[in-house]
Amino acid sequence: MTDKPTTAAGYEDGQTEFVRATCLYVATKLGDMMDDLHLAFEDRRRVTLEGRTIREEKAARDVWVCGPGAYVVLKSLALRKRGENKDAYDLYYVVRNYGTTIDDVASSLKSLLHDPSAEEALDILEQDFGKHDCIGPLRAAEFLTNGPDAEIQADVVGFVRQLLERCR
Repeated sequence: MTDKPTTAAGYEDGQTEFVRATCLYVATKLGDMMDDLHLAFEDRRRVTLEGRTIREEKAARDVWVCGPGAYVVLKSLALRKRGENKDAYDLYYVVRNYGTTIDDVASSLKSLLHDPSAEEALDILEQDFGKHDCIGPLRAAEFLTNGPDAEIQADVVGFVRQLLERCR
């Protein structure tokens, strides 16, 4: 088993092809339901999966792909546990890019605040992303540039701060 890359440059084109092949395999298993799922390969390092409710003739059932609020919770907890650069970057990427505005992420996250894990995630965001020299912004910049980057770190802090303001 190869080591997980610590920077964006460490992800090779072959890894993206492996993900693409896996997604095609899953698509064949899902069959007709694939019309209601969307896979987007944005570049060689990012794959986006968006899900909608799948309606069948006789019954309705929901197929959930982790929503943005749950994703923020999971990545916050992962960053605290593992401390990997990619966890910080993934969290920043979703907060910055999901939906039309940051309110889309905040709305999804606020709906989870009855759960102690979601509250813990907000505490982690405050502690680990509160300043440009905290672990979150530093790890996100490290993932993108292989070192500190004041502009990226400021962007990370700004987006996470906006999210926290909308959720608290």
